[in-house]
Amino acid sequence: MSQEPRVFPGTITLACGDGGIGFQDLTWTTWTAHNATGSGHLFQNDCTPNCAHGTVYHYEASLTVTTVVASISGPVFSVVNASYPNGGPNGKASATFTLPTPPPPTPTCSANQLHGSVTSPAVSGQFSEQYVDFTNISSQACHMVGFPGFELVDSAGTSILNAARGCPWAGAGSCPTAVAYLNLPAHSGTAFFGFAWQSTPQPGQTCPASTAALVTPPNAFGHLTLPVHIAVCGEPPRLGVGTVQYAI
Repeated sequence: MSQEPRVFPGTITLACGDGGIGFQDLTWTTWTAHNATGSGHLFQNDCTPNCAHGTVYHYEASLTVTTVVASISGPVFSVVNASYPNGGPNGKASATFTLPTPPPPTPTCSANQLHGSVTSPAVSGQFSEQYVDFTNISSQACHMVGFPGFELVDSAGTSILNAARGCPWAGAGSCPTAVAYLNLPAHSGTAFFGFAWQSTPQPGQTCPASTAALVTPPNAFGHLTLPVHIAVCGEPPRLGVGTVQYAI
């Protein structure tokens, strides 16, 4: 991180996978928007005869982290310069490492970048739920964060009802509210969200029926028009939508 963190990192892993090289026991003396300095120990697994049974060596180290880059998690440091006052691996006095960083940020997904489709409903008790799948069909990666807009309309295009955020009355997991940054690669990235509604009418109630939903990607302005043929019941009508999630 380039801004002063609430919790300073005590370890830095330099290689993913087996995590066989990195820094530990870190303490920091400075931390600014441009660099940070500290000290600790380099640990390095020699992976002989293999990484599971190798010997881990430790070297006293002084660190400077630099080179801020933009990422989906905000600005992060991407380079660490290490010096070894008592000698390092192979007798080296210093080394420079590239830090693993989150992917760079992408523009917000717009409606015209996406293809949308609606799955078949799953009816459970007095509530029903469906899912909308998004696919990035454009040549540019984009991202989504949070809740989509979801408005039901009738055959004349008249608005019936806007979905509320979340639907705790429909059961656990129907409309999750946890927010995540979803990066959708060009031509193939996929995501989805769920929506749920009360499908059992109250005594004597006539529930308005929709023919379509106007679906607005999170933090966007344009919408997709998708066929959604449902009748929302309840007094007041219950219709909720969850946050976008990665498609599995």
